[in-house]
Amino acid sequence: MPKPKNVEQQEWLLMLGASADQVFAIRTAQAMGFCVVAADVNPDSPGFLIADYSALVSIRNIPALIAFIDAFRLQRHHVSGVLVQGSDIPQVGCALAAHIGSPSIPMESAQISTHKYKMKCCFQERGVPIPWFSLVESSAHLKQIVSERGYPLIIKPVDRSGARGVFYLSEGCDLEDLFQQSRQLSY
Repeated sequence: MPKPKNVEQQEWLLMLGASADQVFAIRTAQAMGFCVVAADVNPDSPGFLIADYSALVSIRNIPALIAFIDAFRLQRHHVSGVLVQGSDIPQVGCALAAHIGSPSIPMESAQISTHKYKMKCCFQERGVPIPWFSLVESSAHLKQIVSERGYPLIIKPVDRSGARGVFYLSEGCDLEDLFQQSRQLSY
């Protein structure tokens, strides 16, 4: 759904996400002189109302995003960069930046920043103070950890953001249920 604007010779930024979280970044990029193509799987995303072009595609589907970029280029639109703001998907941004030849953070850094266990291991290896942590393989393993360490504890998926699947474990809680809920919310 393009908006009327002379955009053939403009530099384009691909914004991954068009929710309320990305509206400020879309407006900021436009104020800097960029045209913004916003990608999101939700057709009602508010960013679509202000972006210069909208792409109805999942921001986690790298092959679909690459296909969109390639088709967009055939329309003589040059995507200069990829912007990820308010979405915990820097690895997608890295892959797309590599595809279009623009700079980005290293893929290893992106992966570490979105995998909570790898992130904590990296912090620990570099002497950054962090609370005790352990990778939990099963509900039986969680019960063993609780019997050794006691309460309170927190369980969270290694690959989610926005507190999805995060549970405070205290005396009397259903460890099996909370483990399963957390696991189901993990990618």
